[in-house]
Amino acid sequence: MQISKIQMEKELEKHARLSDEGKKYWENRYPCGKNGGDWIIYVITNKKHLKDVGIFLSIKSNKEIAL
Repeated sequence: MQISKIQMEKELEKHARLSDEGKKYWENRYPCGKNGGDWIIYVITNKKHLKDVGIFLSIKSNKEIAL
């Protein structure tokens, strides 16, 4: 998933809901140009990971995703 940097308060609140592992994925995202955002490659192996991916999708789409 390619995602831009968090800039809005609402996005910061969603970021705070990530698991510790999800936050590590966020911190270690792969840079991809100045305007396109960065890549997060999240390996899903349990339900907690699905919740994190839902939060990332919510940040990216600026829409609430049922978790």
